[in-house]
Amino acid sequence: VSTVTKSDMPVAATGLAGMAISSFSINWAWSDANSGTTQEAGYRVLAASGGLISADLAADTTYFIQYGLSANTTFSVVVQAYNVSGTSNSASAIRYTLATLPIAQNFSAVTTGQIQMNWTGNGNASDTLYVAEVATSASFAGNVSSSQTYVLNAASSTLLSDSTYFAQVKARNGDGIDSGYTGLGSTSTLARTPGISSLAVLATEQIRLTGFDTSNNPVYTKYSIAVSSSNFNGTTSYVQSDG
Repeated sequence: VSTVTKSDMPVAATGLAGMAISSFSINWAWSDANSGTTQEAGYRVLAASGGLISADLAADTTYFIQYGLSANTTFSVVVQAYNVSGTSNSASAIRYTLATLPIAQNFSAVTTGQIQMNWTGNGNASDTLYVAEVATSASFAGNVSSSQTYVLNAASSTLLSDSTYFAQVKARNGDGIDSGYTGLGSTSTLARTPGISSLAVLATEQIRLTGFDTSNNPVYTKYSIAVSSSNFNGTTSYVQSDG
């Protein structure tokens, strides 16, 4: 006399969730709810929109790492339990891969009160959010200006003239997880033109500039004064001044 053990349809996996482990991989994990007559023969991971992602996985498997993905891109899957009696699909889960570090580019549009930071996305999706920061300290301690953008540049304005600023940027994926920072280096804003109210001749070889207003620049700003008797078409003399 032979005994045949009847298998019932497997119970769908529960608790399916994804965890991004890199910019190109996601770990999908679930709970195995089967035993006895509902024991699964194995599991498969499917795209939520249809299509096989994994090969047949062994019975009692509770995770699968999906590789070869694009940075900061959303993926949605279901887990399918199967045995000889049929299949059961879990509820779907969705997760973004991590964003990659942006790549630094040169500053541009540097003026007396503004700098523009630039970078490349380094493979991130076109809708990646970037957080750019500007500070007067290389350690980004103290006063830090921050801005968010979906493009590959950010301008920081209302800056002090003739001052050095440091910049950094990070990428944020669709699940709100930040990459590390990419240092963009440092640059200095331009000095503002000083105001001069009058020019006086003191002697045959001496003149005096008065009303030399340097209040719109830092105290350490240096100035170069050019003097010419031919509208600067001929010989020109230069004098350095600390303001």
